[in-house]
Amino acid sequence: MSKTHNGQILELLKRGESITPIDALQMFGCFRLGARIFDLRHGKYDGVKYDIEEISEKRDGKRYARYRMRPSLMFALLDAIPDPIPQHVEKSPTQQARLL
Repeated sequence: MSKTHNGQILELLKRGESITPIDALQMFGCFRLGARIFDLRHGKYDGVKYDIEEISEKRDGKRYARYRMRPSLMFALLDAIPDPIPQHVEKSPTQQARLL
């Protein structure tokens, strides 16, 4: 199944990676990264408004954008993942250490 550009970019951002327009073109064949970021920020992809920040960078005297998901949102997404061990089951010390 092929994913949309929005889905591919969102997956990358959720992994904590950042992306530039040239990255989007090389990785996904996406010429309009700014438009895809707009879709993700305004809930036009899956109804969820993602908090994506733009970091302006300069290289060789030229300015370009790099996008990443704000760290606070990444932690919120990780916290939303349910505990794999039900609450009524007692966890062993090894399982507790892994969850920390």
